[in-house]
Amino acid sequence: MSQIAQVRINKTKEVEEVINFLRSLYKYKLLDDSELIKVALSELYSKAMKDISINDEGHPYYNNLTPEEEIGVTKSLKELSQKNTTSFNSGSDLLQFVKSGK
Repeated sequence: MSQIAQVRINKTKEVEEVINFLRSLYKYKLLDDSELIKVALSELYSKAMKDISINDEGHPYYNNLTPEEEIGVTKSLKELSQKNTTSFNSGSDLLQFVKSGK
């Protein structure tokens, strides 16, 4: 059987302030303290993962790629960074772009 590791956090004044701030945000109102901390850590992790490339040593898949996968990922990232992309602020912007035939 595997055991579940536990993390204990002392509820200091600073921790309480952070919890109260996060709880004041609409999307966290119904979470208890432990759920709120789990969600906050998950969101922090997701943001950090967006900020690093799969080829960076800090990425969890860095050491798990085969040489072929590394080449493929590097090639895909290079192609993606070279693409010219267009963003639209509204449906009418998109419609104008489609009508222009670009």
